[in-house]
Amino acid sequence: MTMTNFKSISAALPLLLIRAFFLFPHRANLCLAAPSVQSSRQTPTAYTTSHGGFHTMTHSMGIIRSWYESNMLEHITTHFGGGSGGAWFQVQFSYSKEFYDSAIGSNGMGVPEFVTMWGTRYGVQMKEAIESGLYEDLRFELVSSSEKCALDGIETNNLTATEIITGALDDALESLYFPANNWLYYINAMLVSYISDTETSNFGVERDGFPKGKIVLASSLGPDIYQDDPALKSPKLNGAPDKVTLFPISYVAKEGDIGEWNLKASGSEEIEISIKGNTTMVPFTSLPILTLSEVASASSSFLGSTGSPTLFKNTIKSFLKDNTDLKPVERTAVQTAIDLCLPLGLQNTSSPTEGNIASTITSWSPMYRYIDGGYTDGSSITHTIAEMQNSCLEDPGQFDCETNGLRLLNIVGNSAQNTVEGEQNAIPRLFANCDCGTTTYQSIGNGIDPQIFAEDFPTDLSDDSVWYLYSSKVYEFGNNTEPSNSYALRMNVTTVDNTAYGVTGGTTVDIIILFPDLPPQEKEIWPGYEANYAFSTIYAKTAQEQYASTLQLFNKWDLADAWGTGQSPPPTSSPTPSPTPLLSNNPTKKSKKPKTLKKKSEKSQKSKKVSKKLKKK
Repeated sequence: MTMTNFKSISAALPLLLIRAFFLFPHRANLCLAAPSVQSSRQTPTAYTTSHGGFHTMTHSMGIIRSWYESNMLEHITTHFGGGSGGAWFQVQFSYSKEFYDSAIGSNGMGVPEFVTMWGTRYGVQMKEAIESGLYEDLRFELVSSSEKCALDGIETNNLTATEIITGALDDALESLYFPANNWLYYINAMLVSYISDTETSNFGVERDGFPKGKIVLASSLGPDIYQDDPALKSPKLNGAPDKVTLFPISYVAKEGDIGEWNLKASGSEEIEISIKGNTTMVPFTSLPILTLSEVASASSSFLGSTGSPTLFKNTIKSFLKDNTDLKPVERTAVQTAIDLCLPLGLQNTSSPTEGNIASTITSWSPMYRYIDGGYTDGSSITHTIAEMQNSCLEDPGQFDCETNGLRLLNIVGNSAQNTVEGEQNAIPRLFANCDCGTTTYQSIGNGIDPQIFAEDFPTDLSDDSVWYLYSSKVYEFGNNTEPSNSYALRMNVTTVDNTAYGVTGGTTVDIIILFPDLPPQEKEIWPGYEANYAFSTIYAKTAQEQYASTLQLFNKWDLADAWGTGQSPPPTSSPTPSPTPLLSNNPTKKSKKPKTLKKKSEKSQKSKKVSKKLKKK
């Protein structure tokens, strides 16, 4: 490689890595005429927030208020599910009194003020996280996994390649107030302004926020990991099904319990960790009690593939293959050079199992690393339905899955239009007609098919028997003139057996899936530097619109009466009417035949978008 080519690559690499933080995602009909059959037991009812970073977190910060004011929260909701941004929302909603009070408005705070306040605190915490001495101990260090890495042998202007890349990435992260190269540290800093002891509190402590409900938070495991010193041997995952390199797990915590990881996807096999040259097989269940921030970090490590040698190499290979700016010979040279130098100091974007300390249970450290749950199921619906069914088995005196089936609300991180066109398949993948692989990240790993519904996913947005346009709003940011069209999908579905996710077939589920459409200025993750603008100008408005429009939707459906008889406290404020009238009728039994969704569309569209954004820069 010539010095000219090296300068170009070394200059571009930090920028590409930074941009990756912002570009990777994260991501039977109904008849209302018949009244619900009443039972002394509760029908399991879930409020779930999908993966999607600040998209889904802030949308849920608005929608939870409409859920509360529609009399759905206090006495009807029994389960909560989430992942990534959904996990950030749920941990704060359950364990922070201030967050909970602000979310439902009992402290007099409006939705825009609540979202703005959250963003202000987030910006302050990110700045403090960068300026603290602790961050200096955790900062980016370029450590390669191979002695053959030639970066230190290349110099320019008396600086080695290691120093150039390290310095550029350090400067970029620090100037943005974004300590995201150590994901657990970043999540701690994010949550601490509402949960001061998030680093030490576990799920068994008293819930100062909303105290009820079983919590289910999704995560994933890869096939292997880098140690803190990546030059050492890589620990490996044992017990996963054959050829599965993206293994789904979920953290489940009942009221008052510390919770535990659900590892059912392994079947009868025990999930264990081993390392070459060491005969010890360490059960994954031997981990110490997890803290709130550890689980929130595990659920949201959206660049977690960088913590696995297998997945990171596949990620680089896929990215270079899709990058048309490089000639084949250049692509091969870069691939070889980077492979020898991985993980480029990015192993801690994959959250470690015991936090930022040496492992207390293995001779290697960390014992293992987590990957965002969106790598296996971006909806969090699969894990939540499994736990709703479990509740009926474990406590049949309290829960009834037979009389009325199950009810579930889900908030998605992408638009309905992108979904029906096959660009985003996290939701369609749960249905029978999605020929779209086992995971959104099929190019880097193989997951387990998450299909849990017998029905086809409806792809005709004009079918008003199941689709409802509940908001059409032009957000006046920049020169934007395009409306953001938010749809709700409501239909009855029937579960099919999926032993890996713990779902049993034959249960009816009344599902409502909300697809809040996003203005083009929204991002999944914003650094602390731009937090005040992002949350006060963008997220405050989108959260308010979602609150107002879903409140109207839930009231139109008379959801509290349809899904239960319990009554919440009266609304804390007069509902703000949606600027968009609801355009659809109540559901009927008629449904149009859906088309088959193809996985190639999702991959090609994502690649085009990433390449286009990189070229613009």
